[in-house]
Amino acid sequence: MSSVTSANADATVATTTTTPVITIVSAPKLTTARTIGGTSFDGTADIAVALATTVTTNANLTGDVTSVGNATTIANNAVTNAKIAGSGTRDSTTFYRGDGTFAAPTGGGDMVLATAQTNTGVKTFLDTTL
Repeated sequence: MSSVTSANADATVATTTTTPVITIVSAPKLTTARTIGGTSFDGTADIAVALATTVTTNANLTGDVTSVGNATTIANNAVTNAKIAGSGTRDSTTFYRGDGTFAAPTGGGDMVLATAQTNTGVKTFLDTTL
């Protein structure tokens, strides 16, 4: 096996009886250095690039919806019936259903205890009305 080394010793070419083998020892210096993230880079050494020093955040909000930075809060009782999209009558006799409508609960009447019971514990009711 014979070998030849480049003039600046950054590569070696060796030949065997079957296939040439090229070994790169080091990368050559860039003819023109480049600036990466404000740091000059010519290819001869690693560089450290500073991370961004500013972080973009949302504007601070006030009122029913407040925020500081990226944390946003909706005030208690700020979402009223008028702000909820849905169909049907919105009053004290209806509730908001999962299908986006306001509806009165089904059923009705009075509940009757099955037997005389105390004020504590589990209660059993009949489906009978008074």
